[in-house]
Amino acid sequence: MITYYLENRNGDQLAIGSNLNPRRDPLQFKPEKQEYMKQGQFGVVTRGTFKQASKNIDLKFNIIPSDVTDYYFKLNSIASFLYNQQNAPFYLYSIQRGVRAKVSISGIKENFKEGLETKLGIDCTLSLTMEDALWESAEVIPGSNDLFNGGNFDIELGSDVVDSAAIFTLTNLDAANNVQFGLQLTNGSIIQNVVISPTGFSTGSVIVFDCFNGTIKLNDQFIPNSIIAGGFFPLLPGTNNILYESPANQEMTIATSYRSRRPF
Repeated sequence: MITYYLENRNGDQLAIGSNLNPRRDPLQFKPEKQEYMKQGQFGVVTRGTFKQASKNIDLKFNIIPSDVTDYYFKLNSIASFLYNQQNAPFYLYSIQRGVRAKVSISGIKENFKEGLETKLGIDCTLSLTMEDALWESAEVIPGSNDLFNGGNFDIELGSDVVDSAAIFTLTNLDAANNVQFGLQLTNGSIIQNVVISPTGFSTGSVIVFDCFNGTIKLNDQFIPNSIIAGGFFPLLPGTNNILYESPANQEMTIATSYRSRRPF
């Protein structure tokens, strides 16, 4: 049996374990696209992002209470856990699969047979919105490399994943002030890059180039204007080669972290 638990931003958890007999309804991956009929011909031209904004997930569960008070406590505990938006974001973890999804509550519905109100809840439904439409690995996948100009490393993504967003943490090791540097991703024929020209990137300073949230920080301060070419880029299925370029050949530690993401 697949079991689940919910977690909020504070790390508080609520189990949806085997005692509730959780069952998930089937999911649907429905990418965004538009189809336009070819002028004067059979067939269509298809355009779109082929991504999905969000999707719904329903968890069926049972409530086997010891008494009336216990019945309502178990039902209200689930609703209350997801209700307080001050504790968002919320994540649904699938324990056996080792994945999680960012979720918000869409509804919760109790269900019982006639005459069994408050005595036995069968096929109650917790309806959630998967806000990123994807499951992601529960654990962050880390990496770290010390590089000079022209140094590079590979990040491998399996054929069962979709594009994933990495966070690059760059530590200046030996320069008084690193004026400009770049990162280039190559995956087959796809090439994407970014050129960063920060002010005050001195020895020991840290830049976080966050492709997941679309932010860049120097020592915890936002520096959006430091990107002078290119922009944020995803990791793609296959081999992602990351090339570090520095005109001054300055040594840099580049730490990476990401979560592999899948539609199902």
